[in-house]
Amino acid sequence: MKPLRDSLRWLAGTAGVETGWRSGVALLIAAAALIVVREPGLLIHPRLWAEEGSLYLATSLTLPGWKALLAVQKGYFSLLPNLATLLAARVFPLAWAPWVTTLFAFLLQLVPVAIVGFCRSKFWPTNLQRMLVVVALLFSWNSGEVWLNTINAQFWWLSVCFLILLTDQQMTSRRQHVLFCIALFLCGLNGVVSAFLLPLFIARAIVERNPRMVKQTLALGAASLLQFVVVWLAFAASAATGRFGGGQSQRFLEFVLVRGVLRGFVAPETAWGLMPHKYWVTCGFGLAAIFLATRVGWRGLAYLVGGFLLTAVLSLVFSVQQTPAPRYFFVPSVILLVLLIANIDWPWPRPSWLQAARCLVAAGALLLFFRQTVPQYRSAMADFTNPAWPRWPAEVQKWKQDQRYRPKIHPCWEGKCWEIDLAASHRPR
Repeated sequence: MKPLRDSLRWLAGTAGVETGWRSGVALLIAAAALIVVREPGLLIHPRLWAEEGSLYLATSLTLPGWKALLAVQKGYFSLLPNLATLLAARVFPLAWAPWVTTLFAFLLQLVPVAIVGFCRSKFWPTNLQRMLVVVALLFSWNSGEVWLNTINAQFWWLSVCFLILLTDQQMTSRRQHVLFCIALFLCGLNGVVSAFLLPLFIARAIVERNPRMVKQTLALGAASLLQFVVVWLAFAASAATGRFGGGQSQRFLEFVLVRGVLRGFVAPETAWGLMPHKYWVTCGFGLAAIFLATRVGWRGLAYLVGGFLLTAVLSLVFSVQQTPAPRYFFVPSVILLVLLIANIDWPWPRPSWLQAARCLVAAGALLLFFRQTVPQYRSAMADFTNPAWPRWPAEVQKWKQDQRYRPKIHPCWEGKCWEIDLAASHRPR
C-alpha cells in the first residue's frame, strides 16, 4: 500500500514543480509517445497537407530563398511553414519534404507541453493537474486537422501564447522569461490568431505592473503589429479574398456551443439537439463558469472566458468564408478544459461544501470528456489520414519520369486529391 500512497501523494502534491526538470522531461516523453501512438503512419509515411505542399512548398521551390521565407500566403504571414518548406526545398531531397515539415510540426506540439511541465501556474499547481492539461492539449476534440502539419501551426502557437498568459510570473526564472518573450514574438509571426489574445496580455500587464509581463506584452504586441500591417497590405492588394464574406455568421453561437463546448462531452447528435435552446444553454454554462471561478478568482476567470471568446469568435470572423471549421475551436476547447482542471484540487483535510462541490462538478465533467474523446483518440483522425492516399516519394518518382505530372498530396476528399504543380517551379537536383 505504501507505493500507492506515495503515488497519490505525488499526484496531489506540488513537488514536481520544485524538482523541476525531472517531471518536465517525463511529461515531454509521455506526450511524445501519445503523439506517435495517435497516428504512427504520419511519422512512418509523413505527408504534405493541402496548402503546405500546393502553396508553401511550391513557393519555396519558385522564389529566391529570402523571398520564400518572407512570403505572405492567404493574406497573412506564417513563419514556420515558410521556414520548414524552404529547408525542405533547398537543403534536403524533394522526396524528403514531408519528413521535414512533419518534424517541425512534431516539435512545435511539444512546446505547450514544455510550458506546462516546467512552469508554475495557479491553474495547474499539482502534478495531476499538469498531466491533465497535457491530456487536454493532445485529446482535444478539435485537434484532427491541426495534427502534425505546419499550415495549421498557428493554432499550436496560439496555445503557447495562452499558456504563457496563465503562468505565474513571480515564479518565472530569467531564462524562462527570455524564452517567453521569444516565443510570444514567434506566436505573432505565425498567423493572426495569437494577436487576438493581446488585449488580455495588456490587461494583465496593467493590473499586475510586473516588468516581465510588460516585456512579454511588448514582444507579442510588436509581432502583432507587423502581422496586422501585412494583413492590411494583403487586403489592400486583394490578396486576402474570401474573408469577411459569405459563411454562416448568423450561426456563430451555435457553432461555438457545439464545437467549442458540447462536442467534447456528448455525442454530436445530442449537442446539435440542444441548439433550439441555445440561449438557455449559454446561460447555464455562464453560471457554471461563475461557480467554478471560486477556485481561480475573478481575474483568472476573466483570462479564461476572455481567451475563449476572443479565440473562438475572432477566429471565425477572420476565417475564409467565415467557415466554422473545427480547427478554429482547438484552443477554445483547451481553455474550457483548463477551467475544469484548475478545480481538480480536493482541499485536504476538511474541505468546505463549496470546495467539495466545485471539485466534484469539475471531475464529473472531465470524466464525460474522457469517456467521449479517449476512445476516439485514433479514430478521430479518419478524415485527415488514410493509408490509401498517395505517398509522396512515389509521387515524386512519377514526376521525375514525366515533368508534366502533378504530384498528389493529402487530403483526398470525395475522390479528389490536392496537387502540386512542379513543372515550372522545381529546379532539378
